[in-house]
Amino acid sequence: MKKIFSVEISVVVLLFLVGLVFPGPSYAFGEPDLRITDITFSPNDPRPGEVVSITASVRNQGSSDAGRFYVRIYVDGERKDYEAVSFGLDVGESEDLGFSWTAEAGQHEIEVIADDPFDRINESNEDNNSYVRYISVAPPATGGAAGDIRIAVASFTDKSNSGFANVSNGVSDLVVQNLVNSGFQVLERQQIESVLLEQQFNPANTSDLARASRIAGADALIVGSVTGIDVDKSRIDLGFLSVTGATVRVDLSFRVISAYTSQILAADSVSATAEGQTDASFNFGTIVSSLSQTSQNVCTGGFKVSKSTYYQGEVITVGYLDTSPPTAFTVQFSGPSGPVGPSTFSNYRTSSPSNPCVTWSWNPPGPLTPGNYTANIYTVPPWTPLPVGPINFQVSSGSAPPSWVGQITFGTKQFQDSVVGDAVDKALSKLDSSLAGTLNTSAMTLLNQREEFSGPQMSGEGEGTEPQPGEGGPSGLKCRVVSLEGDDSVILAGIEVECGESSGLKEDDIFSIYPASQVNDPDTGELLEIIPSTDEPIGKVILTGIYDRISRAQIIGNFSVQVGDLAILKE
Repeated sequence: MKKIFSVEISVVVLLFLVGLVFPGPSYAFGEPDLRITDITFSPNDPRPGEVVSITASVRNQGSSDAGRFYVRIYVDGERKDYEAVSFGLDVGESEDLGFSWTAEAGQHEIEVIADDPFDRINESNEDNNSYVRYISVAPPATGGAAGDIRIAVASFTDKSNSGFANVSNGVSDLVVQNLVNSGFQVLERQQIESVLLEQQFNPANTSDLARASRIAGADALIVGSVTGIDVDKSRIDLGFLSVTGATVRVDLSFRVISAYTSQILAADSVSATAEGQTDASFNFGTIVSSLSQTSQNVCTGGFKVSKSTYYQGEVITVGYLDTSPPTAFTVQFSGPSGPVGPSTFSNYRTSSPSNPCVTWSWNPPGPLTPGNYTANIYTVPPWTPLPVGPINFQVSSGSAPPSWVGQITFGTKQFQDSVVGDAVDKALSKLDSSLAGTLNTSAMTLLNQREEFSGPQMSGEGEGTEPQPGEGGPSGLKCRVVSLEGDDSVILAGIEVECGESSGLKEDDIFSIYPASQVNDPDTGELLEIIPSTDEPIGKVILTGIYDRISRAQIIGNFSVQVGDLAILKE
């Protein structure tokens, strides 16, 4: 009797403690427990008027069988259809139920409730019958104009310091996907990054990003930030049992910028929360705490990697404590066969006096080959490696990566199924709806700016042909530097022909700069030609202002320009 009494007391204490962590539900034994475990949509990104198939999964996770009951769907709080589970569910059994809904523009809350209507089943937990998901139906590219504009999406800046992996690219990739599904033309991010690299632009500078977007052919640039991923955890440890609950808040912001004027056309910020027990991993709270600790460990001084050896599939974390903020940095990992990622332009970080440490958490898209690896850190621009690098680490073969790695990596199914992924999904739904509306209303303005920027057609161009940046003037046109303006701009004037609008030059035309040599007739002393005195250019400039006979240009990168230098239009 004493042992039985002791077991009963232990059970009571256990239920009492769990109730402290997760208050609310009332529990009983020997009864069914119906729960909606998932909601899926097909298609995931519908357009207005499209029929969406909604599938809800219901499970009996109780300790006795459940007889016939019903499941109802709500859209934005409004009652819709219900379906019967005609033969009920035995203990541990699940069933999928199908509903349909005609999509309407905007963000919508889809809620599915088990044992509704009629509330026929007496359950051990009556408070977990509901499951909510959000779906965003972006307004389509309307009126032809929105469908004609070309959009560039920069990698979102990760300001969350959360330790989650691949945040910047993960969010921007989802934004791109949703814009394409809504009928917008979106440039590949690699096109923008190629221009940034070639022209040595600063990815942390909005004007440089806008100019790179324009050179690549975009009308509008979308930049954004992940300003917060906050996980508040409740946890109880009882030796054999560890239960973690979480409330997650995700904050996103974005700006839509004209690629022609660098003007901010619109800006918005959104936030969303999700909460619940973390089904994907009972140790989710421990993982998040560990990530935070890892980020702190690489911020103790200099350029550091979180560990000397990683197993294949593990997240690689590095950090640098900047002694002279603010500065923009990027990192590059290299292995036995060369660079392995990530893209140097999609992962730059900027230090600040209040947060001088910059960190990177990277989960490679595929397992790295075992061997020795290095991490280098660069300032941007110019792309200069810091003397604190490279730092070395190893990748070793071993068993499959821990299951939790997927839960902290943006874009994986495990992440999407986690409570954090749910919060991100809700925030993106709000962002996509706001963004699509902004692009629709800004489309005509952007198309007018495109026409103004392109100017009148040049002689010999076919009807409807748009001159492309970098192709406005005659190939090989020679100009000279006649004046310096500050540290980063020069004035160009013509030699044999004018170096301005009359020669067909346009903004973003690029000139290579050479030291100049004059070739004179030995008999008469007459100037025959001005030629480069070196085989290779010392740098490049990009036109920012075109006048009748002269042009203004901005120096690309960091090099010394002299009055009299030769400028040759890049082919």
